[in-house]
Amino acid sequence: MRHVTSIVLALLVAGSLLLAARLWAPDRTVHAPLAGAYRYPIPGTVAGLTTGDLAQPWRMIVHFGAARSAVLADPGDPHYISVWADTLAVLPDLGPSSAPATLKGAEGCAALAQQAPYSLELALGERLSWSTWASLWGLGATGSSPSSASPPVDRLLIVPAVPASGRSPAAALGATICRYVGTDAARYSVAPNPAMGNLTRELAALRSLPLDYDVVPLPPVAGLGLRPGIDVPVPGFARGSVKVQPETISPRHMLAALFPPTASVRRTTGLDGLQNYSDGLADLHLGGGGSLQYAVGAPPTVDPEAPGQALLAAASFVDQAGGWPPTGVLFDLAAIPQPGSFSLHGGEAAHSGYRITFTERWRGLPLLADPPPIAIDVGAPGVLAYTRQVSVPEQEQPAQPFLPAARALADLAAAWPLAASGSDRIVVDVFPAYLPSGDGKLWLPVWGVELQDGSIVALSATTGATLDVLRPQGG
Repeated sequence: MRHVTSIVLALLVAGSLLLAARLWAPDRTVHAPLAGAYRYPIPGTVAGLTTGDLAQPWRMIVHFGAARSAVLADPGDPHYISVWADTLAVLPDLGPSSAPATLKGAEGCAALAQQAPYSLELALGERLSWSTWASLWGLGATGSSPSSASPPVDRLLIVPAVPASGRSPAAALGATICRYVGTDAARYSVAPNPAMGNLTRELAALRSLPLDYDVVPLPPVAGLGLRPGIDVPVPGFARGSVKVQPETISPRHMLAALFPPTASVRRTTGLDGLQNYSDGLADLHLGGGGSLQYAVGAPPTVDPEAPGQALLAAASFVDQAGGWPPTGVLFDLAAIPQPGSFSLHGGEAAHSGYRITFTERWRGLPLLADPPPIAIDVGAPGVLAYTRQVSVPEQEQPAQPFLPAARALADLAAAWPLAASGSDRIVVDVFPAYLPSGDGKLWLPVWGVELQDGSIVALSATTGATLDVLRPQGG
């Protein structure tokens, strides 16, 4: 009897240890539950955006030599749509050379843009490896190039070759390419192809047309280093604050989109009016101001997915649960480190997925918001987290002229923000943008100033005062 009791006790202990292991050990077979069978587009949203749509440049600058430079920034503009489509056709042929990017190279590229009859500059909005951009743009095998052939890129300058006399601008043409990272650039050439001829014809046709806004070179600013070739809107550029309201989310429809039809969902209400829903596997919180937080209780695992696959998963998920703002665009894509992992000698640490954030635009100007309108965590089990607080623009107030960019930058140099003090005083981009007001009811015009480390400082468009620092230190 004593022997039997010992065996039973041993089995109970073993069973408890096994149960504890199942509860606490990362189980790689656990998968995030799929979204519900119901597709819920919030009124005013769009669906079916590709990764190429979401990873569009923040703006495209068309240079017509020293005579004129103008910006395509509105993704709904037919010229923007056409030029981006032609650009996507030539991107597979623009794989970067292994030449190092240098400041001297950037100076040469800035001069080239002033000399060539026409060229196209793509301001990509953030710094990613070439293979990651290729993956996001759906360029196929180009995205699998080794890291030695996949340098970081944050902008491209495409300078088509000049057609020979009597030759059609749509003929096959080669091009000189400038690949930028921060203040530096590498210059190389690509072989002729018909797609480059089509892009060249498109650029030539824009020479005398009004585009979103014209730009001129930014003059030097004491106390700051500047990337060669920064262009800013011409004097007199003006925008007004934009009245916005939060989008209206239907709890019933969002529940149907996020939870399986057979799920038993429990609802509770917080003291602040927050509506909480849970089926034991996933939790959804809906706030009164159109905010949404969704999380799946799946354990993190090492994620083998490529960034393009992660963005595709995010695009499909948002299509299912809410839809996209018509002017949605990628704001940041960053790997989520695996808990407890680390890197040596600059190598990559293991990661459990990607945190992908998206923003909105109004008349081509991006919204700089923290938190961003949409954020998604994608890991090996699928979408693990989804936050959303999208605003709907209603009306633009009377336009106010922007303070000259050089004046605003001089104020930045004189009162360097503490939140950006880890960065060298080097500016790689300056562009008009919006920032949410404190109460969220307005989008305020600002200068967006991107620093060498990837952070973005928002300066008041009318006073130059520092308002916020976003994507700090390498975000």
